[in-house]
Amino acid sequence: MPVVMYRVPHVADMLAVSPSTVYRLVRRGELPAVRRGRHIRVVRADLMAWLDQKLRESEVRGWFAPRRPLRVLSGGRDDGAADEAG
Repeated sequence: MPVVMYRVPHVADMLAVSPSTVYRLVRRGELPAVRRGRHIRVVRADLMAWLDQKLRESEVRGWFAPRRPLRVLSGGRDDGAADEAG
């Protein structure tokens, strides 16, 4: 089964943050990512697990309040936003 990966700008758009915020999360090791050549990609399964963890933490702490609703991720998107590694 192919692994779906997202580019940093796409992840930033889904999370309603800037790409620099996503790069910072990756650099700090908070958001799991892989490097493909010179490019950073976020594996869909890792992103979903990270979001699930953050949402569970927010229920405990009560601090997470996105500026706008998070978008639902779909696995069928094929507009160049996702790469497939096989």
